[in-house]
Amino acid sequence: NINGTQEVLTAAFRHQTKVVFASTSEVYGRNTRVPFDEDSDRVLGSTAIDRWCYATSKAAGEHFCFAFARMGLPVVVLRYFNVYGPRLDQMDRGRVVTIFMGQLLRGEPLTVIGDGAQTRCFTYVDDAVRATVAAGLRPEAVGRAINVGSDEEVSVRELAARMVRIADSASLVISVPEEAVYDRGYEDIPRRVPAVGRMRELLGVEAEVPLDEGLRRTIEWFKRQ
Repeated sequence: NINGTQEVLTAAFRHQTKVVFASTSEVYGRNTRVPFDEDSDRVLGSTAIDRWCYATSKAAGEHFCFAFARMGLPVVVLRYFNVYGPRLDQMDRGRVVTIFMGQLLRGEPLTVIGDGAQTRCFTYVDDAVRATVAAGLRPEAVGRAINVGSDEEVSVRELAARMVRIADSASLVISVPEEAVYDRGYEDIPRRVPAVGRMRELLGVEAEVPLDEGLRRTIEWFKRQ
């Protein structure tokens, strides 16, 4: 993330080409004061825990962007919140939606880590794309960090239950202990909710696809593969 971002920004500065930087809601870290606005504190855990390396690398990328912006490069930083949809990841890999998807389509139990009470706000890919295109086109977004997401908050356990219901599946939703999945010392985030006012104001965009509809489209796409 760090070296590649520097190279892109340097080349863009040379040619004075606008950059839209794909950052992440992970940069807010363990902050528990939700919703996160774009000026919220970054609260990370122990320096000994690898879990924070991704958030740290993306935060560094943001600071490179703002440094180049001060030198006159048109840059927009977008912090995406749990984007999902067709063509997401290979099933069983990476994100909670695709992990659940693999289990669901094989008729296996959907495994929730811990009690599943941790909450997220899932953003359908069409909404994320509209925000990204707007960031590239709207001059008022230049030099700003902008959350891209839905404010429809749902627990991970509820996400699993919705996917089972929408797919009309007989799969169960079960809990597995954190230590069976994560490395020792891994820290999960209890809630992650974006403030979306800046997205509406500067990009003219808001999330339009409700979670149930987005999950239905995503499940149907994976079934066809």
